Amino acid sequence: MHFLKQNFTQNIVEQSFLAGEIIFHAGERIHRVFEIKAGQVKMVRYLTDGTEPIIHFVNQGEILAEASLFTQCYHCTAIATQDTSLNALSISVVLAELENNPRFSLGYIQLLSKQIQQQRMLTEIRSIRSAEQRLMSYFRLQADDQGLWCMDSSLKILASRLGLTHETLYRVLAKLEKQEKITRSKHHIQIHHKLGSENSFL
Repeated sequence: MHFLKQNFTQNIVEQSFLAGEIIFHAGERIHRVFEIKAGQVKMVRYLTDGTEPIIHFVNQGEILAEASLFTQCYHCTAIATQDTSLNALSISVVLAELENNPRFSLGYIQLLSKQIQQQRMLTEIRSIRSAEQRLMSYFRLQADDQGLWCMDSSLKILASRLGLTHETLYRVLAKLEKQEKITRSKHHIQIHHKLGSENSFL
């Protein structure tokens, strides 16, 4: 579902970015909010020591820069992790619709609530000490009813998302495959054992 596109067919501007391109910088004045039409965007903050911690990832159908809606500047730098297309909408149009259209406001709140819930789940998963349990918990969160997850990013990005080193991720994936807990192809992960709930939110 593309919420903004459905509600603002006349005002949407479609934009495209190649993998690695910057969509906006932290500190830039806000002019638009964005919806991911296809692709993925990572939100980062550049620290004084040169590191670039990833705050979170924004995926297809989600709103980008929603946290900056009532501020003057973007809080993070947005970078496309793959070729990405966006629905861009003027911030003034969104704010006017929020003020005057209760149905739109409710839908927008529901969409943002879902994004917040997903980020909280990911934060809880990242707090799991065991790399194996962390990875399996994430797979369960993402998989469909048949235990299949269609991967939406590279393994490098997955490692960053879960707070793991690349080496640890590859080692754990190999171990899970050897134990026949998962089967991995280029774009899919299939879970083979029961989708039980090892965590309170699953």
